[in-house]
Amino acid sequence: MINSQTYAVVKTVAGGYGPNGVAYNPTNNLIYIAARNSNKVRVMRASDYALVKTITVGSLPNGIAVNPTTNRIYVANYGSGTVSVISGATNTVIKTLAVGSEPSMIVVNPATNKAYVSLHGAGRIAVISGISTVTSVDIYSSGPYGIALDRQRNLVYVATIDSFRIAVVNAATNQFLGGPRSGRCRTASRCRCG
Repeated sequence: MINSQTYAVVKTVAGGYGPNGVAYNPTNNLIYIAARNSNKVRVMRASDYALVKTITVGSLPNGIAVNPTTNRIYVANYGSGTVSVISGATNTVIKTLAVGSEPSMIVVNPATNKAYVSLHGAGRIAVISGISTVTSVDIYSSGPYGIALDRQRNLVYVATIDSFRIAVVNAATNQFLGGPRSGRCRTASRCRCG
């Protein structure tokens, strides 16, 4: 934990076996940690960093994100091709969704109640509406991993570690908009750099 004003380390706590993703839920003042190597999510109180609960999720939990509006936590399970949805009220898994190959990182837009998941093994992203509908969007790039959301313009940015690109998706229409020219696209016929 780092003080955001002084950048000093406040405290270091055990994050479980292979901590990979972390997210804070302002709705219940809890911290959720994806412990990748144990297939668990560790839940800690933000007030004193005490362990509240350990939740079993899918294989190799990686990225994790919170929707504070719905009080739900989304966990990308890299090894099982699923996303676990956790209720922040009960800290239990309420839904497991199949999303595609190697879900890596995840970001949530509370305003639209949608989650966006980079699918490293599929060259696509998965869009989850609420906790039910999953839509797959091709981003014409291999190895999508990091993902970010511009809530003001409703755009999704995806970093692709295998094709050296940033892909851009219109979150309102799920339309691939392209990406900056890099000259390093590995499959030229599928490259829509622009």
